[in-house]
Amino acid sequence: MLSKDYGFDTGVPELPVLGAGVSLIWQGRAKEAIDILRFMTEAYPNSPDAFEALGVAYEEDQQLERAKEAYESAIRNAKKNADRRLPMYEEYLVNIKMRMEGGESE
Repeated sequence: MLSKDYGFDTGVPELPVLGAGVSLIWQGRAKEAIDILRFMTEAYPNSPDAFEALGVAYEEDQQLERAKEAYESAIRNAKKNADRRLPMYEEYLVNIKMRMEGGESE
């Protein structure tokens, strides 16, 4: 109601919550990170960052197909937003495909 009453967005702030999700990944708590980051992809469906972080969490949890799908979504959003980090997202996708094929990744 605050956004309606006062005219400013009171939604979930993207960067702090993404930071919390990434922090959980670093702590080895990928399953918890996935819950937070899935929520963020719903709250920010056009965010390449939310999908990239979700891909990393899935990858850490050995859910490689879901990681690939998340990275593909990050790429789509990066293209829509003309995001300069597009090559980085594309590299994540290449690496996950290599892992899925049993090859090495960086």
